[in-house]
Amino acid sequence: MEEEQPRPEIRARLASGRLPERRRYRLFAGYGDGSLCDGCGCPIRTMDVLYEIVFEDTPQGIITLHRECLPVWRGELRDRER
Repeated sequence: MEEEQPRPEIRARLASGRLPERRRYRLFAGYGDGSLCDGCGCPIRTMDVLYEIVFEDTPQGIITLHRECLPVWRGELRDRER
């Protein structure tokens, strides 16, 4: 992951609706395949851990995140609940 601080990008993507605010999802992990992270927009390289988050009831359907972006996304969701 090239970007050191993904929080501003993830916050902006949540605000614009590009990232879902759903808390119910299924989570799968594997290694990157070069696809872009839906959190920060950087490629998820083959040596990076990739999380695939599956939503059954949102237009996004499936998003992929870096290992570093997943806890940031979850933290932003928690912050929005307050």
